[in-house]
Amino acid sequence: MQQHKIPQTLDAPTLALIFNASHLFSFIGFTIAGVIIGHPFYAGALGIAFGSLFTRYADKKPDGYLRHISYFLGAPVLSGRSYPNGVEREFRP
Repeated sequence: MQQHKIPQTLDAPTLALIFNASHLFSFIGFTIAGVIIGHPFYAGALGIAFGSLFTRYADKKPDGYLRHISYFLGAPVLSGRSYPNGVEREFRP
């Protein structure tokens, strides 16, 4: 029987099989775009590569960095997080 690693905090990335959420969403999004243009396998491979590069980039930066850059460049940024931070011990609405 194999041991499964259970996340101990709320900030741990969500996993689906062996992929985290950013890998999976980028793969699905690029594959759908690939179906539209007629090359789903190439676009799926590009989606996996983009997801891994995005994960490497986002892990090195603090939380909210990409949101700050998009706001600085003029993209409309919606409201903040819809869930509380897992590190904070008390909930303040």
